[in-house]
Amino acid sequence: MKPPERGLRFWTYHENKFLTVMAIFVCLQQFWVKFGVLHLDYVILFIKFLLLMFIIQNVVASAKELRGVIWVNLLGSAYLSYYGMSQTVGGRMEGLGGNGMDANLIGMHFAAITFMGGYLLIERFRYTHIIIAGALGVILMGLFMTESRGAILALVATGGLALFFPSQQSKGKFLLLGLMAATAVALLMGPQIIQRFESMETDNLGEIKDKSAESRIVIIEAQIEMWKKNPILGFGHRGTLVQSPDYLPEEYLTGPGVRASHNLTMALLVDHGIIGALLYFSAAFIALIRIFGYRYRLAEGETLNDEQRLYSNMLVGSVLALFCFLLAGQGANNKKLEEDIWFIALIPVLYREIKAFNRRTQVDEQRLAVQQETLKAR
Repeated sequence: MKPPERGLRFWTYHENKFLTVMAIFVCLQQFWVKFGVLHLDYVILFIKFLLLMFIIQNVVASAKELRGVIWVNLLGSAYLSYYGMSQTVGGRMEGLGGNGMDANLIGMHFAAITFMGGYLLIERFRYTHIIIAGALGVILMGLFMTESRGAILALVATGGLALFFPSQQSKGKFLLLGLMAATAVALLMGPQIIQRFESMETDNLGEIKDKSAESRIVIIEAQIEMWKKNPILGFGHRGTLVQSPDYLPEEYLTGPGVRASHNLTMALLVDHGIIGALLYFSAAFIALIRIFGYRYRLAEGETLNDEQRLYSNMLVGSVLALFCFLLAGQGANNKKLEEDIWFIALIPVLYREIKAFNRRTQVDEQRLAVQQETLKAR
């Protein structure tokens, strides 16, 4: 990594400060958690997350690197989806990409990448848009093959949110692409997915038909009781897993008689208490609200150039991708996935570039106003 002329950055972003404090807290947990071997895995992982953020924020120094990062992730996810489709004979797409990657985790990965890559299409048309559109189609096909209800609901909900943040200078194109995306989702929605959603309904006795959906509620109720035992400091990584035999009925346990968390929020509360959950969600919240700063301050008659259009659109796309990922995490625990780290790293970089331009514009406007006042006085 060659440092850019502006120098290396890390502490200038508020998100990094919260996650650094969380990393320190996770390290300190090692001294009091009961299952230190399990917790040590997350200590190492979280330190890697911080290193990953540092690399992303200092590699993406211009529009060229930004496009490169997005293209690599978009094409990588398209290949992952294609590979999964070639390996899946029947049923849901499982075990794709690495150990522990079940259908729900794969689905939320694809859903978030759809927003990250989709906003490249709002740029001025290039022939590469055909490749982007093809890659997005393959990713969406993979998403629906996972049959992940949480990921699909998050995709739809985030798409609705996107309507409130249209492209600054391509509103017509934005609405057209949104209509095309909705059409693609409707076409790819197969009967198996509809059946899975219908299985979430209750029967005549008021019980949920689908045992998987019902177990989510039972696990959350058990996690609330676990959290009450140590609400501030938490039990350490995999706290739900190791305590599940004492809190869950045997019929809801799997494998060797345990059950892992299926909810990001409750996993953070049980594992790291209020302190850890507050630090993580503070970083995520700061990143999410940066969506309100995606507009460039332009003078009358001025238009966005290609680089400005890219930064503006990708700030919205990255925030929506993060929102989609966090929302999907309420149906499956994505605590160990790193996609949220990608977006929390990228968002402040994009936001800083837009705000720096707006500050320069404001200074120029103020300078021009002073000059005009001076001429009038003369």
